[in-house]
Amino acid sequence: METLRVRHVVVFALAVCSLGLCQTGPPQDRSGNEAVIHKAVYEITLATLTGKAEEFTARSAKRVLDLYELIYTGLHENPKLQREFAQAGVKSGRDFLRYSFAQIAARSGSVPNEKLQQIAQLNASAGISFKSDGEATVNIPTGQMRALWEDQQWKIDCSDALKPSFLRLPLSAEARKRIEAF
Repeated sequence: METLRVRHVVVFALAVCSLGLCQTGPPQDRSGNEAVIHKAVYEITLATLTGKAEEFTARSAKRVLDLYELIYTGLHENPKLQREFAQAGVKSGRDFLRYSFAQIAARSGSVPNEKLQQIAQLNASAGISFKSDGEATVNIPTGQMRALWEDQQWKIDCSDALKPSFLRLPLSAEARKRIEAF
């Protein structure tokens, strides 16, 4: 009886996979992938401009979130920032991301939403070059982002674009080296 149940589960799983419902890689349709990547670039740009940390996190590649963790660790070495972070409840890279995005949201309130959407649309209309089935370069006006296939969806890696800004923060020489090497 148990063997029969296992067979049914295996047959069901194979049927689901054969229908394409358990895809492990990106869709093979490059033009379809481009449309999804353009949408992801629009969403992550708008989230950045409006300070919407959860939307930014949802669209970010793991490497971006790892960079925020590294930045937080480096900044936390600074005693003045330790106090500021403690008062603000910042205890991790994700907390630091939310904290910094709250400051962005406070500043972006004075900019008309249409202007922010135009900037996001400009980035979203950028050219895309595929390096492989699971990686593409997006050439936005201010530099490059990467689109990576992670967690069964296209995620945006903007860590290389973020690093120069982060390196202007009050970091120790050791923390600066770790971030530069990241």
